[in-house]
Amino acid sequence: MSFSSFDTEPGYDYVSIYRCDTATCDDSSEILRQAGTLSPSNVYSSSTGFLKVTFTSDHVVVQSGFTA
Repeated sequence: MSFSSFDTEPGYDYVSIYRCDTATCDDSSEILRQAGTLSPSNVYSSSTGFLKVTFTSDHVVVQSGFTA
């Protein structure tokens, strides 16, 4: 997984990526928690083929968001 654009409110709106052992993602490890901006050259992967992505946001400041 990689991001072609990333712009969220620093400190408040963040994307987390977890590397999971199975599709249910019962056992996972966080490999990214990012707010603000991010270089589009970073690639995130899992040897099992399973990733979980979450987005946490408040409603105060609106940025352009992200494309993955």
